[in-house]
Amino acid sequence: MNLHKIIDKGSSLESTVLIGLDELVMEIHQSQVHRALESYLQSLRVMVGQAVADYGALYSPLLRSIHTSRTKASAVHDHFFHHARNYAEKTPGVRFEQLRKLCMLHFSEGFIIRFKKMDKDLLPSGHLTDQVVKFRTQQALEGLPESVHLDLGYEEDMLGNLQSVYLICPSGPRSNMWVSELNDEAPATTTVVSLFEASNTIIEEPAGAIIATKAKQDKRNETQSGNGDSGA
Repeated sequence: MNLHKIIDKGSSLESTVLIGLDELVMEIHQSQVHRALESYLQSLRVMVGQAVADYGALYSPLLRSIHTSRTKASAVHDHFFHHARNYAEKTPGVRFEQLRKLCMLHFSEGFIIRFKKMDKDLLPSGHLTDQVVKFRTQQALEGLPESVHLDLGYEEDMLGNLQSVYLICPSGPRSNMWVSELNDEAPATTTVVSLFEASNTIIEEPAGAIIATKAKQDKRNETQSGNGDSGA
């Protein structure tokens, strides 16, 4: 079984993230991911807010009334990666990558993050292409180093304003291993929903995150909704 390794910034030692690249995807520990990405979380949250705000500011009310939810999600996606490119250019250890329609941020700590609008089940919108399946099943992508794959997702309220931003660890085409909410009030602090356990216990993490566990969701046999961009 292949294992990914990430650098735990809180320690001088390497921490092994348990994730198999075979049929079974093992648990990736969210506390290790939080520590490794801690210095980036606020910027990720801000860029999502900027992308959603861009849509409201740069498109006229007439255009917004014509746009479908799919068109809006595609526009927000493009504006996010406009900001992400600029962020990568000035941030050591971060690279912007694009494989066909799949745009991503690669972090030297061993992570690749893509940006997607989420549905009510906190699963990404868009089509399940072969590339998306590889990404969500933690398989290596052509031309990129083996990394832990994460989704940076968002939800909107009834008025189309930004409601929530999530860092999500996928475990399959239609399943998540865990979900972390990046809070606006303290963007570097995350509320974590673990999908591996059925209890509702609350655990304090050293970095200040709150872990609330709930039952794992798995919808592998469903097709993804089409209310987002058509690309990966």
